[in-house]
Amino acid sequence: MDAVRNGNDVAVVRDLGAGFVAASSESPDAGTAKESRSACKRPSRDRLLLEVRDVSLSFGGIRALRGVGFEVARGEIVSIIGPNGAGKTSIANVISALYQPSSGRILFDGKDRTSATPQEVARLGITRTFQNLALFRGLTVADNILVGRHIHMGAGLLASGVFLGKARNEEARHRQFVNEILDLLDLGDYRNQQADTLAYGLQKRVELARALALEPSLLLLDEPMAGMNRDEKKAMVEYIATANADLGISIVLIEHDMGVVMDVSDWVVVLNHGEKICEGRPEDVQNNHAVIEAYLGQETK
Repeated sequence: MDAVRNGNDVAVVRDLGAGFVAASSESPDAGTAKESRSACKRPSRDRLLLEVRDVSLSFGGIRALRGVGFEVARGEIVSIIGPNGAGKTSIANVISALYQPSSGRILFDGKDRTSATPQEVARLGITRTFQNLALFRGLTVADNILVGRHIHMGAGLLASGVFLGKARNEEARHRQFVNEILDLLDLGDYRNQQADTLAYGLQKRVELARALALEPSLLLLDEPMAGMNRDEKKAMVEYIATANADLGISIVLIEHDMGVVMDVSDWVVVLNHGEKICEGRPEDVQNNHAVIEAYLGQETK
């Protein structure tokens, strides 16, 4: 067993075999938040933003997903967890339209978006980050984030080419928005620095900033804290919480750090071998025998 602290100064004891937690809080506020969340029920249907209904995905004879379903409400953080190969990234790819499901439906804001293209999904207000860094090498931090404004740009090719009138005014407005995102994520000191020269944790933060620049309703974060040290994780947890609480963005979080998952999530969905084996409040999922068995690979009593 080893003890660490998560982003909100909650003492966490992690089992080395599974990463599952027995969390005890030294902060009254954190404890109150846990108790309040424990009493919460699933939101009413009129608050649902995303509905994943019985989604399956196959690659030839390989079944990556089997009848997966869950919901995300407005303003909610839903985490998707599971062992390696459980199908977590596959379901993110289906939601963001990088993959088309073999069967099932994706509803967003009450409408069927199963057949939408990635470009259409972005315009609906769904954006994501990826496990691996995907910044534009050679561009500054500010210009990388500006790329996230592309769906909000209306100047035509000619106007943009000569950079006069509408195009100049439009870029000024978008750069002002970028400056606000830079300040929100404490990246202002790096705005003119080449993004790929930054430390790893800062590059991951730039990716988050670029996703926020789209002004999404739903943000998919695929292992945003992978490879980070404790200080970087703590900062990222705070920025994710800010995006959720202050900007009102619903978040689907795929993450292996169980301390983070249990602390920030309103709801947790557990996948194993492409199937949903459990979903519920973090504290309920944490003690679920099927979930523990999936992580430890052994029968629980």
